[in-house]
Amino acid sequence: MYGSGRQAYLIRSDGYGLRQITTLAEPVLELALSAMDLYFLLLTAGNRLVRADTATAALRDVIPPTPYNLSVNIGPADIPL
Repeated sequence: MYGSGRQAYLIRSDGYGLRQITTLAEPVLELALSAMDLYFLLLTAGNRLVRADTATAALRDVIPPTPYNLSVNIGPADIPL
């Protein structure tokens, strides 16, 4: 992740070939590369989980933007057993 907009980039191990993978409206907070380097998963500031193909840079929502509500109170009585 790089830049003020916190987007995802790929670069070869020799330091060449820098290319931007994402141009999302929201910043990328975390990312994880797959074991075979075929894709990576991105978590955005909008609570969105995105799968990005490393070869084509194609993006696909795994989990769409999800609202986060801080005003919800859940206590032990609210959890069914």
